[in-house]
Amino acid sequence: MKAVFHIDESDKWAHALANLTNFLAEVPDAQLVLVANGEAITGYTDAKLRTKMQALPQVSFHACQNSMNAHQLTAADLPDYAVVVPAGVVDLAQLQADHFAYIKP
Repeated sequence: MKAVFHIDESDKWAHALANLTNFLAEVPDAQLVLVANGEAITGYTDAKLRTKMQALPQVSFHACQNSMNAHQLTAADLPDYAVVVPAGVVDLAQLQADHFAYIKP
């Protein structure tokens, strides 16, 4: 099973991470991606959220370069496991074209 979780609001991080944890509890071999864009991109700089993300090594965390630019962030500001994608919306569309279910917490 494949799913992409999309967050664009900072206050959705905790909910999204809980959803990812619950999903993996039910489907341990799932292929999961979280795409953060908009203001949610700043969540990658939050130490508490980083700790929770590190507990989910099987999840691929994507960061929108356009949103990073809008919030004056560089790749150096992100954890090393974050994958920078040029445009979050294009990444979301590509993942859905690749048969990832779309989930927006």
